[in-house]
Amino acid sequence: MRRKLTAFVTVFFLIAAVCIPLLSVSAETYNYVKTGLEALYIGNNNTGDGQDKNATVWKDLSGKNRNIDLTQLSAAQKEKVYFTDYGLYNDSTKVFFPDEIKDVMNGDEFTVEIVLGDVEPKGSSWNTFINSSNDSFSLFRLVSSDQLVVKSQTDANHANTRPIVNNGLELFRNSTVTVTFKLNGKLTVYVDGVKVKDENAQHKLSCNDFFFGHDDTYRNHATEYRAIRFYSKELTASEVAANYEVDKVVFAESNGGTSSDTSSAASSATSSAPASSSSSSAAASTSSAAQSASTSSSAAGASSSAASSTNPQTGENDIVYAFAILGILALTSIMVVVRNKRRA
Repeated sequence: MRRKLTAFVTVFFLIAAVCIPLLSVSAETYNYVKTGLEALYIGNNNTGDGQDKNATVWKDLSGKNRNIDLTQLSAAQKEKVYFTDYGLYNDSTKVFFPDEIKDVMNGDEFTVEIVLGDVEPKGSSWNTFINSSNDSFSLFRLVSSDQLVVKSQTDANHANTRPIVNNGLELFRNSTVTVTFKLNGKLTVYVDGVKVKDENAQHKLSCNDFFFGHDDTYRNHATEYRAIRFYSKELTASEVAANYEVDKVVFAESNGGTSSDTSSAASSATSSAPASSSSSSAAASTSSAAQSASTSSSAAGASSSAASSTNPQTGENDIVYAFAILGILALTSIMVVVRNKRRA
């Protein structure tokens, strides 16, 4: 009898050993596009095991261990950079990514996606959301004309035409902003899964580092970063739309979260006069509102299609199954022990 009991207990622990790791893996599994994923930072799951507002690391959930180390910040900066329930609040501070991220940005193709909550503009000229110190890449809002602008260049003499979109503040606030790049292809901007502008991509980047937030009084802002993703590939329009559908579910509980409707701003946004930054003036062509609306409509269709065929967040069923198995095993174990005691 003891041998039978020992064998049963052994089997129980073997199955539990399989199920318990499943729980931790599922907690950091999301149905974002996986191909080419280089880093994944989720603002309401900063540890991969839930949200810890006192965490000093923003864990990379891609599995590549490219964590954002917040111990790099000074005591004064830590007063302005901290986790909320939904993301990392950053007030006028540069927070640097690991070096591997700049290498991704310097590739022949890449995608960067940022999910933002509330945005409080502060800079007198620009509000810079992601940037490199040598200004090879910058995603920012031009304050004077309220435009979303993407700067990308090898150097001042080898710069790509900048995508420029009107209604910048509305497009950034409570939105998912995506920038895709493919050398000798296109530099494309999407907002909430909808393409709003593209330009030719003729020059690679030469970023010397990469960070989000800015401390310059000409460029600063206070913003809640809810998610950041990097890919070493140019996501397609349907992949961008699918990722946005996942964002809507992951951040559904956020106050004024990513499900807020910025489609009207995206569809009416058109290129305008050239925007300038600290290093050089931008050159950009204008497009008609009708053309922009047509582009937005087709992209929105792709987003709708992706939503209907995609389960936004995986892992929940696995967790339920794992707990069910553990519960059944525990109950069976108790029943066997009680039964053996009665026989004895």
